[in-house]
Amino acid sequence: KILGVKEKNYTKELFKFWKKYDPTPLTQYNEVMSEYYRRVDYAAENFSALSNKKGFDTDRGKIYIMFGKPKKIERSSDSEGKIVETWYYDQQKKFIFVDKQGTGEFPLKNG
Repeated sequence: KILGVKEKNYTKELFKFWKKYDPTPLTQYNEVMSEYYRRVDYAAENFSALSNKKGFDTDRGKIYIMFGKPKKIERSSDSEGKIVETWYYDQQKKFIFVDKQGTGEFPLKNG
């Protein structure tokens, strides 16, 4: 919906969208919006792949944006020599990514 508005109204609509998620609506600063864009920037910088896929479009990028920084990350290799990254979060939540093509993309194996 936001992408369909006229350019001059885009900023207004964007802030209107984020206002409903603002934990402190009486202040100017929206912590949730700020954290979201911080995570998007981090994903863009750290999870891009050789395939030219943008970091925020990769599985690791999407998980990072949704859940934030994992409590722990383990790197190993599987029986085929592929690099495996396992991300651990609270409450027994973990995500396993495998770099199947050797491009640094690390698609999600399971969650």
